[in-house]
Amino acid sequence: MTDEQIRVELEKAERGSLTQTEQLVIQLLSRAKDGSDPVRQLKALRELLDRAEGRPRQSVDATLGRPEPPEINITFA
Repeated sequence: MTDEQIRVELEKAERGSLTQTEQLVIQLLSRAKDGSDPVRQLKALRELLDRAEGRPRQSVDATLGRPEPPEINITFA
């Protein structure tokens, strides 16, 4: 899409004449074409390509540390 086409579609999104999926695609296209932040640009492009190929969104595991050992409490009567 050209920049002009994206601008027109973004205006449609603001008016509410696009579905949520269409709005998401237009936003991702806009981010993918924005060269000011290459990392964000690459993430948006990767997301678009994954969706186009039918891949589901990948969940991210937020547990990035060493696992804690279990805590065992023993009470003697």
